[in-house]
Amino acid sequence: MKKSLLALAVLASAAGAAQAASSVTLYGTVDVGYEKFSNSNQSLSNNGAGNSGFNQTGNDDSNFGIKGEEDLGNGLSAIFKLESRLNADTGTQARSRFFERESWVGLKGSFGTVRFGRSKGAMERALGDYNPGNRVATIWDNYNSDFGSLGNTSTRVDNSAFYDYDNGGFNIGANVTTKGGAREVEDGYEGLKGSKMGYGVHASYAGNISTNVGYSVAAAYQKNGSRGFDVNGKGREWGAAAEVSFKPVAVGGSYADFKNSDFNLKQRTWGAYITADLTANDSLYVKYLSKRAKVAGSQISKDDMFALGVSHSLSKRTSVYADVARYRNRLVDGAKTTGFDIAMRHKF
Repeated sequence: MKKSLLALAVLASAAGAAQAASSVTLYGTVDVGYEKFSNSNQSLSNNGAGNSGFNQTGNDDSNFGIKGEEDLGNGLSAIFKLESRLNADTGTQARSRFFERESWVGLKGSFGTVRFGRSKGAMERALGDYNPGNRVATIWDNYNSDFGSLGNTSTRVDNSAFYDYDNGGFNIGANVTTKGGAREVEDGYEGLKGSKMGYGVHASYAGNISTNVGYSVAAAYQKNGSRGFDVNGKGREWGAAAEVSFKPVAVGGSYADFKNSDFNLKQRTWGAYITADLTANDSLYVKYLSKRAKVAGSQISKDDMFALGVSHSLSKRTSVYADVARYRNRLVDGAKTTGFDIAMRHKF
């Protein structure tokens, strides 16, 4: 009940804000579908198994948000964004934090954009768009350690200052957290004496070689903050990605290298994919991801994933899609699973 009242209060506040701001937009995605995994063998590292059975799930693919911009004059604007996940199949909140995806306020001008709050980290900004697929095909990121207890880099970072600058297809950005602020942990360690700041930097460029040939490249480095005594927060990671498109086909790939020196943990993740527009309304992708991890030189994971998916657009906002993915842990006999999904998505 309290969460429902909070949501209503937020929406009411947004409606009131629309009178003062230049623009306020309510947007989101509603995505409901079915997923099935052939095996719930949890010996698969990286959570590759999922749930066995024929399950309806929102899978965090549904979200809604509020964003706005106010013209302050002289080319300067105030901006904000609040975005939350939800389980569309049950109508429940998907995370304990209400605005878990985005929660920030900032200024935009000829100098670029400065924001304060919670948003995507540098690795997600650089590599997040180079990992096609939905639901069963996106259990693994194309970066990030999958051993959270040994310290992973965060998809989103808290208590941060963000800077971005765009010019002619070129984007650079950076973020820095307050001490102890990068970890996605609601434990009150923000600003604790002895904790460390986290930071990240990213850069990307997208351009065209000719009318039908385009390309993009991206790279990032990210370091978590830590909570003084907590060495688990000391993960460091760098990565790079690239794509070349020969309309209607695009070929891309990415590589990420994660290290935590306190545990002598190293993980490498690389992937490759092909996407194709079959018709004006139909698209297809094929992709491969590989993750290899070692502790003190000993192999602790050796995992592969193959995926295939198709999508059909019913309109600019509505589509139906299906994916199938095969996960395998090469260090464990029988640790294999196949998952598939079929779903409908509407964006507003």
